[in-house]
Amino acid sequence: VNIPSSVTTIGQDAFSSCENLTTIIVDSENPYYSTDVYNSILFNKDKTSLILFLRKNPQTSYNIPDTVTTICDSAFEVCENLTSITIGKNVEVIGNDAFNCCTNLTSLIIPDNVKTIGDYAFYNCFNLESVKFGNGVTSIGKNAFSFNDYFYPDEELQLKELELGDSVTIIDEFAFCNSESLTSVIIPVSVKMIEWGAFSDCVNIKDVYYCGTEEEWNTISIDVCNNPLINATIHYNYHVHKYNSIVTEPTCTEQGYTTYTCECGDSYVGDYVDAGQTIGKVGS
Repeated sequence: VNIPSSVTTIGQDAFSSCENLTTIIVDSENPYYSTDVYNSILFNKDKTSLILFLRKNPQTSYNIPDTVTTICDSAFEVCENLTSITIGKNVEVIGNDAFNCCTNLTSLIIPDNVKTIGDYAFYNCFNLESVKFGNGVTSIGKNAFSFNDYFYPDEELQLKELELGDSVTIIDEFAFCNSESLTSVIIPVSVKMIEWGAFSDCVNIKDVYYCGTEEEWNTISIDVCNNPLINATIHYNYHVHKYNSIVTEPTCTEQGYTTYTCECGDSYVGDYVDAGQTIGKVGS
């Protein structure tokens, strides 16, 4: 597809189901749109919005540029080549259907800068085993991480543990529906509403770790069809460790290491670096 300088608007899902599309070339004089160097990813002109990652893009992993603030609706839909995605440090919005049916994604880290996860954002990503939420997300959209076994009768959602960030206030309808491998959930005290069926058919949830008191738990509006959550063992006043790191550089004779300390006092040491090396520095 060649997009000339005269094009001012490309509508949502304009290239939906173009399974064999390999290249989008945007005229350099176009004031509204641009592509990456391989002409396989469509952005707006200043690359603050990632509009479309072509299904035929051969990359199996992708780091979203730090210029991007919005991952648009359906941007990565059915990109089955992708096994890992790194969300840039300035992304605030993950749109509706953004990663719908990215069936080979296995893990996901949502950084603190992300505030909104849209409806069906990671729908049918059945190989996701772990999702770690940052502390900026306030709302998780409808069917955001759910799975429809009608379309994939031989598959099962692999998500086993779920830790929500401490800014989430709303978990929308069917957000984690059919997560049959899910055994435990960590819910922050910020959650005020769990909508209809958000955890329906999550039949193996045994433990819910809640970061507030029993009284605070009882104030949450939990809609119908969330029995797996309600019937689990609720562990109140659960503490989620949040570690600050202090790096000790290696010397010519001593190992370097990083000390991680939580505000509760818990601490551990890791990320050792051999003596004679440097951390994050370029030698002369």
